[in-house]
Order: sequence, then C-alpha cells, then structure tokens
Amino acid sequence: MHRFLQSIGFSKYVSTHSVDTLLKKLSKEYMDYAVRFADESGEMRIEIRAEVCEDAGMCILGVIDKLGRMKRLDYYPYLVSHDISMAGRAFSFMRLDGNRYSAIVDHTNTGQPMLFLLDNSAEFNRRIDSNGMNNARISLAGLCEEGYILLPTEGHLMTGDTDMDSAQEPEETGNTADTEPVNNEASFMEMVEGGDPETLRQMAFAEMSNIATLARRLHKEDIFSIVDTLFMPEGTENDLYLVIGTILEIKKYRNKYTEEMIYNLKLEANNIIIHVAVNEADLTGEPVPGRRFKGEIWVQGRVDFSGVK
Repeated sequence: MHRFLQSIGFSKYVSTHSVDTLLKKLSKEYMDYAVRFADESGEMRIEIRAEVCEDAGMCILGVIDKLGRMKRLDYYPYLVSHDISMAGRAFSFMRLDGNRYSAIVDHTNTGQPMLFLLDNSAEFNRRIDSNGMNNARISLAGLCEEGYILLPTEGHLMTGDTDMDSAQEPEETGNTADTEPVNNEASFMEMVEGGDPETLRQMAFAEMSNIATLARRLHKEDIFSIVDTLFMPEGTENDLYLVIGTILEIKKYRNKYTEEMIYNLKLEANNIIIHVAVNEADLTGEPVPGRRFKGEIWVQGRVDFSGVK
C-alpha cells in the first residue's frame, strides 16, 4: 500500500484487499480517459488518472497484453500544481522501477540538485528522445502524511549590523573602506571575485556577526522562530523533503469517494513555489495565509516539455 494515500483522502484504505478493490473500481470508471503509449522498448503502456477531487487523484500504471487487456503494474496518489516552481533549468531523468521516472534538476534555490517523481511520464515517453534537457519549466507538488501550522517569524534578515553587541568591532585604520558598507550587490560580488581584501574582510565580519547572533538566539528561541523557510532532503529516500514554507493560498476539497476533506496549500519555501496536499485530519493548527506550514513531503513534478531543448 502507498503510504501517502491518506494525503488525498483514502486514510481508511489500510489493507491490500481494500486498496486492490479501490484500484479496480477507479480503473473501470476512468478507462475511457486512459492514455496509451509505447515505451522505449516498444511495449504498450497504459496510464489511468482517476481524479478524486480537483487537481488530486490516483495514477494507475500498467501494460497492454496481446489480447488487449490491462495488467496493472503500479499506482501512486498525485497532486497537480498549475504554478511554475522553477524555469530555465537543466534536468535529466532516471528510471525508477520500470514503471516510473524521477527527474533530477541540476541547480535549484536549495543549493543542491533536486530529485522528484515525474508525474507526466506518459508525455515524456511520447515526446522526448533525450536523457538531458535544458530550458525546462517545472511545477512542483507534494503529498504530506502529517503537517503543522507555525506562526510567521519576525521577518527581518540577520545582517552584519544586526544585534552585534557581543561581536568584535573592526579595528580603526583610518581607511573609510573599513567602515563604509558596499551597497551595490553586483559591485560587491565583483570585488569578492577579484580578491579585494577590504571587501573580503567586510564579508568575513558580517558572517561572524551572523553566527554570533544565531548562537545567542538559539539559547533562548526555538529553531523554527529563527528559520523562516526551509526545503531540504529528509532521510534516505531521495524524493522526500522537509519543508517549512509560507502559506500563500489555501484551497479545501472533498474526496468524492470517502468524503474526507483535503487541504491544497500553496507554499513559498526557499523562493520555490510548491503545492502540498494534506488530509484535514492530519494537519495540526489552522492554516491561514501568512502563517507557515511544516511537514515532510513526497515531491512530485510536472515538466512543460513545450519549450525544452
């Protein structure tokens, strides 16, 4: 059974038999909307997407045998985002288990490659004939088993001139470059790359000030009151992430098969826009725009192949 079924409102489906019965029911109801395509080996594949509420549902994957019958191979719950999370990125693909693909984005706002389940693999098989591509527009979504609502932080940035009462002051040398900050970011980076000693000293001092400030605050504050947003890998599974994101928009839907209520939260985390689905029963706190969401999410994504090179 898939651990994230409850995220789209199937929390009562906890046995193999109940899940198998559900998948047979959904396959029968949505067979007329199935997508059929040949994979790279020429085998006929079938993908059924059964929507259980707006933008969320079950994806059922299988093959077509010689008699034209479907043999189910895999399934997973999905959530679709219509917002662009990142654009102009280079990415590649990795086949997971013969039925699904993972997409790997080389550079992201998290500072490291990001791996996620490719949710439009049928389109990938029909249109793409390359392993590495550029200029991708990617929409990210995630499913969450258990989430928490956090109050927002104070929203201020820790800079070199913030709360420096216990930080060491720079020595007076008479050179105005010692005390005048470099305000232009582009000019600042040029001087850093050029090895300008005064600029490097200012940057090192600001870094030490931030570390000292953070150390003092950690003695009396919770870490989540200091960290504004977060998007980082969680555990050993590559497509699981711990996210702390600011809530931008809230939608609430009802699973038409179980009547369970599902939240679709639009978040901003590390300058990445992502939608997260969580069962109302599994969310602690009242979601309100401006507050923050914290939870472990299974990340999926859809790639817009129309502009891919």
